[in-house]
Amino acid sequence: MMDLLKIIFDLAAELKYRREAAEFIKMIRSIRSNNLLFACRAILNFNFAQNFNQNQLIIAKNYGTKSNQSSKSKQKMNTPRDMDDVEEEVVKEGDNFDSLQENS
Repeated sequence: MMDLLKIIFDLAAELKYRREAAEFIKMIRSIRSNNLLFACRAILNFNFAQNFNQNQLIIAKNYGTKSNQSSKSKQKMNTPRDMDDVEEEVVKEGDNFDSLQENS
């Protein structure tokens, strides 16, 4: 029984956040001390939930909400502008600047 308690407290110490450690310890204390199988099952379930939550955060961080976009909208976002459009804009901006200088 002492070995199990040592494992429990070692696992709790490895948790990143104090709140998670407190929840873990509270859960273990509520378990009857003579039911080792139930205690081990609770530990495994808790670890699985932690890993699942971490995986969900990683997926959300890497892919975000943009994964739901259609391929057509992705193609529109990635197409470069024609260079003719850029040259026309530069000329227009230059003409406007020259006309402003003449008027002043």
